[in-house]
Amino acid sequence: SRPRFTRPMLQHISMLRPIPVLHSIPCAVRTLQEHTHPVYDVKWSAHSHTQLISCSGDQTLKVWDTKARYSALTLRAHEGDVLSCDWNKYDANSVCTGAVDGLVKLWDLRQIDRPVEAFRGHELAVRRVKWSPHVPTVLASCSYDMSAVVWDASPLLEDPCVARLDHHTEFVVGVDFNLFAPHQLALCSWDNTVELVALAPPHPAPF
Repeated sequence: SRPRFTRPMLQHISMLRPIPVLHSIPCAVRTLQEHTHPVYDVKWSAHSHTQLISCSGDQTLKVWDTKARYSALTLRAHEGDVLSCDWNKYDANSVCTGAVDGLVKLWDLRQIDRPVEAFRGHELAVRRVKWSPHVPTVLASCSYDMSAVVWDASPLLEDPCVARLDHHTEFVVGVDFNLFAPHQLALCSWDNTVELVALAPPHPAPF
């Protein structure tokens, strides 16, 4: 089972390995410049300290390795601006994207000619996608249609839409899973609110 760090333990770790304080002005170490339109999102890999992904208005997702001069991979992800991307915490070859076409797509970086899945559950642009830190097949998306959707890409399910959340009255622009409470999500919106949503397990597959 996953270790649960209590506050005293965290304090003890902090004493053993103090966090360095930056006294100088931060400077750019390197500029990654291949996208031809605005870059909307970037995520570091949880599997490699040198790899990251970015997505752009040029309709592409790029995979970068800081040890290389150029991007390692470029895929045409959507028909329209790609607004969000995320790297699966459990699978180094699995990423997801969301775009103005209203689609959420899952990609296998070993085979980029077509997505593994394409979920259509939003009526407007998908502003943010987020993989669950608890289950490798679960992710969430939020949209300008004022909703958020929780998806489960498990092949055992006929309907990947686990839950649709209509708690906001304006664009929903952020979604995140609680690292310590597997069934809890936080949503934020242009309606000036943050909604904390508790999800009941809808089927035997836990998340």
